[in-house]
Amino acid sequence: MPVYRDLDQVTLDRLYNPRQHTPNASATIQGYTATSRDVAARFRCLRDLSYGDDPEEKLDLVLPDLPRNAPVLLFLHGGQWQLLSKDDSLFPAPPFTERGVIFAAASFGAVPKVPLETLVERSRRALGWLIANIGRHGGDPGRIVVAGHSSGAHLAAMIATTDASALRGIVLVSGLYDLEPVRLSYRNEILKLDEARAAALSPLRHLPATGCPAVVATAENDTSEFIRQGAEFANAWANRVARTTRLHVMGHNHYTLIETLADPTSPLGEAALALMASKA
Repeated sequence: MPVYRDLDQVTLDRLYNPRQHTPNASATIQGYTATSRDVAARFRCLRDLSYGDDPEEKLDLVLPDLPRNAPVLLFLHGGQWQLLSKDDSLFPAPPFTERGVIFAAASFGAVPKVPLETLVERSRRALGWLIANIGRHGGDPGRIVVAGHSSGAHLAAMIATTDASALRGIVLVSGLYDLEPVRLSYRNEILKLDEARAAALSPLRHLPATGCPAVVATAENDTSEFIRQGAEFANAWANRVARTTRLHVMGHNHYTLIETLADPTSPLGEAALALMASKA
């Protein structure tokens, strides 16, 4: 019996569970953490800067040499709104830092300890802190791009629905932008969304009248629902908001695609760097 579009419960749950489709997911995620430790050891970093009053509200900065009016990339990690932190999220920094970009990675807590609305609010506070404070670290508050992976892409898209005028762009990788099917899936055991909250937390339903350019990426081996949601958000943003680069990257899965953000020659790395360098 269908519970969403033509999907029955078993199929819907399967299509919103990328780990079920990716046997090497745990090893790939462990690679995020190991590489992030290496980045922290090799580059000039400022750790555990507070952007709010809660102990979870911390961010790290990876700084280029002698930054001056440097563009800024704020990275929001994935993990089903439950897992990982800024400490696992420095791995994409090198190609940006080496090109004069300040890389920021934020922690924002997890559900069910706090509701999803709190993660959205904290992500917006992290951006607000950067706008107010990055100048003292050599950054340009008028040149901030927000990037997110998976559940972090949802948070980045939520920021863009209200703060797009403050952004140079957004980079969204394998994200979810309409939470109604998420509400109907097994994930709602943790999220505990009702229909109204799912709608309020769906960036696809709250597109701004104007906004910043976007890069929206999915992987060949993402599930069909992640691919559909990425395509629908990219089309909607392009048609109603601003210039959009849509990437569907072959040879990657939900977990390996974000690793290519650290490769300046990859489609994702190249598009993100181009967005950082864009004048509009």
